Amino acid sequence: MTEGSETRESPLGVDGLRALEELLASHFELKAHIGMSLADDARIIERLTAEQAWILDSLADNKEMAISGGAGSGKTVLAVEKAVRSAAEGRRTLLTCFNAPLAAYLRTLCEGHDGLVAASFHSLCRTFAKKTGVNMPSEVDQTLFDRALPEALVEAVSRDPSLCFETIIVDEGQDFLDSWLHALRLTIKDPEAGHFYVFYDDNQRLFSPERGFIDALPVSSIALTRNLRNTRRIHALMAKWYEGRRSTPTGPEGEPVGSLVCSNGEAAFSRVSERISQLLSSGQVSPGQIAVLLGTGRSSSEMPDKIAGRPTCRSDDIRPDHIVFDTVRRFKGLSRPCVFLIGLEGLTDPDLIYVATSRANVLLELAGTSEDIARLGHK
Repeated sequence: MTEGSETRESPLGVDGLRALEELLASHFELKAHIGMSLADDARIIERLTAEQAWILDSLADNKEMAISGGAGSGKTVLAVEKAVRSAAEGRRTLLTCFNAPLAAYLRTLCEGHDGLVAASFHSLCRTFAKKTGVNMPSEVDQTLFDRALPEALVEAVSRDPSLCFETIIVDEGQDFLDSWLHALRLTIKDPEAGHFYVFYDDNQRLFSPERGFIDALPVSSIALTRNLRNTRRIHALMAKWYEGRRSTPTGPEGEPVGSLVCSNGEAAFSRVSERISQLLSSGQVSPGQIAVLLGTGRSSSEMPDKIAGRPTCRSDDIRPDHIVFDTVRRFKGLSRPCVFLIGLEGLTDPDLIYVATSRANVLLELAGTSEDIARLGHK
């Protein structure tokens, strides 16, 4: 290769050797199929979350308890497990929360368990009021939700004591006003023998400023300080918006948080649709693993029927073969393996950013302007 037999031939030289190396032994990087990576990460997260159930054994002798933890620490899993165990013991049990879509999800988890009622707080109040003939104001305003419905709940159980519960479990308790929690306590059949558990997020940025009722409950000696639901890379982003007790990531490293940079917010939906189409067509994910969440509010009529040619559903009517499309606020308390955030310009409140960035289990991608993506803490 250095000497030629003909006068026209010459040594390859540095450039020639580089070209030959590129032709015969070029460098390449073999990356794992993202679908395989997501599946492996999901299995690890599922195993870690299931391990939390031992905590309930440690708290079995406590009739009242406030259990705190950040997003992804397994609060909802423990709340459901506690409710199922209580119902299995023959106790009439209520599992409740504030958010209607989360309540719909809890109902699917609790199907088939006799004596177990899963409902959002205000829908429970309405149902009991209707059953017992309690008059409700016709005007729908904030007073209806803050006062009238909780008062109707108390009146309903006083008229029909058979509606009372022996165990009440509240998930996402930080969303509740103190007066709502007091109303729930009054639905306990026997205060001496009743059980009352509140699972809540201890992030000091979040929603309801009232904490008197929760602070008065005995505090669990076992804090939920491990993040089990998110990969470490997703946790690193959401942790920037968390001000509660330090959360330790225990999940897999995971895929990097993605950025789909657009010239404006309006182009974000198109970029996300293209990205989802790519993932679906290559078989890396399925529609039921995906949620597209809006940082801005949007009416039902504006929700697209399809994304990347696949049907969509709202978060209170999740279907296994549909892509979830909803607002961040309505999706609170829920999660999906793959989450795409759009409408980033509407994510200005720290509490909402915390919720938004913690909804994805294994794949999170932000679509918006470079300024909005950077503002959310992603570089």
